[in-house]
Amino acid sequence: MGSEAGQVAFPTSSVLNPSSFSNVGMSSSSVGLIPRFMSDLFRGIESTSPISHESSLDSQPLHKHTVTASFLEVYGEDIHDLLALNHNNPPSFPIREDSSGVTVVGLSSKVIRSADEALSVLQKGTMHRTTAATLMNKNSSRSHAVFTVTLTKELVSQAPPQDLCNNSSAPPPPVNPSITRTTMSKLTFVDLAGSERMKKTGAEGDRMNEGIQINVGLLALGNVINALCDTQANANGEALTSRHVPYRLSKLTRLLQDALGGNSQTVFLACVSPLESNIGESLSTLKYANRARNIKNKPIKNVDPTVLELGRLVAIGRGLKMELLRLKFFELKGEQVRWVLWNIYPA
Repeated sequence: MGSEAGQVAFPTSSVLNPSSFSNVGMSSSSVGLIPRFMSDLFRGIESTSPISHESSLDSQPLHKHTVTASFLEVYGEDIHDLLALNHNNPPSFPIREDSSGVTVVGLSSKVIRSADEALSVLQKGTMHRTTAATLMNKNSSRSHAVFTVTLTKELVSQAPPQDLCNNSSAPPPPVNPSITRTTMSKLTFVDLAGSERMKKTGAEGDRMNEGIQINVGLLALGNVINALCDTQANANGEALTSRHVPYRLSKLTRLLQDALGGNSQTVFLACVSPLESNIGESLSTLKYANRARNIKNKPIKNVDPTVLELGRLVAIGRGLKMELLRLKFFELKGEQVRWVLWNIYPA
């Protein structure tokens, strides 16, 4: 199984508001990023999928797509599943790292079959997200939200028939063997809670502690971005400096480890305020986004070498069989010519 590079978007203010899911067309300017993406995703899946199963029985490959979605929030240093059934006292899920990357143990995922179904899952999770009122925002997000869409594509191609050049009397196999190649793309949409100044938000008690945890997570993410940007390259592509990237400073940075510095592409969307009273926050947000823009990743498609070698051998076998058929055809034609000449000019 291979994996294609994913993409991650980082809005710096809440764009996962359920009120934005209105019945408007995709051409409307009020439609957000995720609805547009999900619409384009399933439109692309429909264009590549075969019309019927019979159309896949020939040499054309069969495309099978599976789309799943998960939704979580990072509240302080706790990870909550927003798609779980229990929301009164949600448990905190641990993070594990293995050969496949960073995963959240026990996190649920939903299979989605259409753009509307994906937005329904997103809306359901957003309703359970932790929010509270402050002096700056009556629906202030008190956590960072991570919405992950995983696209798995299975490309099934029929191997060449096994009896093209077989002179034995054995019956041919009922079904030609097939070769399956699986690729996976993961797209992570992150809604970062905005940094807070206690004087402006008027936060006290739990709201103040939540604001402190939000700022700690953003600071850790900023340190990771700085470390990634400090690894520069000269004209020859050789690294000039290399720093340790502190992914383990917080749960947020560990979750975004593959998206930031892994085999991925990163998109940062900064939301700023036009008010003069918020110029300080807007300026710091723009500086934050400008630093993230300097991250240079070169994603490549990871493919299992065994699958590639198998496909190469099958292609070689198909070519050799066609060449053998061609030689046998000319050999048969030659025998017929010699038989005609023998009857005309017998020895």
